[in-house]
Amino acid sequence: MKIPKFKSYEEEAKWWDSHDLTEIEGLKPVEKDVFIKPRKQIVSIRLERSLVEVLKRLAAHKGVGHTTLVRMWVIEKLREMARK
Repeated sequence: MKIPKFKSYEEEAKWWDSHDLTEIEGLKPVEKDVFIKPRKQIVSIRLERSLVEVLKRLAAHKGVGHTTLVRMWVIEKLREMARK
C-alpha cells in the first residue's frame, strides 16, 4: 500500500487512524537515536541586574528570550573566532 495524496489534514488524520504503518510499502524502520536531541550543558554567568534588564529589552525587541539571545551571540562569536 502507498500513502495517498491528501486534500486536508483532517483527511490525512482519518487515513492514518485507519491504517497500520506496517502496511506501507518501502517504509523503513528509523533508528531510535534519530529523535534524540544532542546533549547540551548549562553554563551559568553572573551579570549585574542592570545589564540583565538591558539584555531582556534587546531580546524582546528581537522577539526572542534573553537566554536565547545570549546563546546566539556566543555561537556567533565562537564561529567568528574559529574562522580566524
